[in-house]
Amino acid sequence: MSDDLGFLRHLFSEDIYTIDEELQVKSTVPIESNEDQTQHDKPKEALELKPIMTHGENLKHCLVLFQAKEKLSTESKALLFKILEAIDRKPKDVLMANLYDCSPEGIEAFLLENKHQHLISFDVTAVEPLSKSTVYLPIQDQGKTYLLADSLEAISLDIEKKKALWKALKSIFK
Repeated sequence: MSDDLGFLRHLFSEDIYTIDEELQVKSTVPIESNEDQTQHDKPKEALELKPIMTHGENLKHCLVLFQAKEKLSTESKALLFKILEAIDRKPKDVLMANLYDCSPEGIEAFLLENKHQHLISFDVTAVEPLSKSTVYLPIQDQGKTYLLADSLEAISLDIEKKKALWKALKSIFK
């Protein structure tokens, strides 16, 4: 048989490939660009999401988001529990989540998994619609209320931030 396999293009309309002794793929038929097709044919890599540390049972469909490298300081935790008490919520009524070093995909998956009517975010702006939000200005979006606040540490040190937070919370939890 001849090494020239060009005659095969007259017999077959499909792409035909041969493998030479060095295991390099050669095309015997001119190939049109298949970039779009190969992009769709490739299996998507499974995304491994970092586990999110949570506390509470979300009984009243309220998510509380914060970021702490290790865990909340004693002062921040005490402030958070006072805030919850002020809006007539117990720790089991909400779901508190530490989103430190969490990917946007992880945050999105977390929000999809946990039903909520209210979301209070302490300095976590990676949540839509909070990415372009103003602090202490509640946002209504698709029947849910979102509130972006400063970090718990910053609030604990500034009386004006505490007042602004309280005013925003009163407008949400009447």
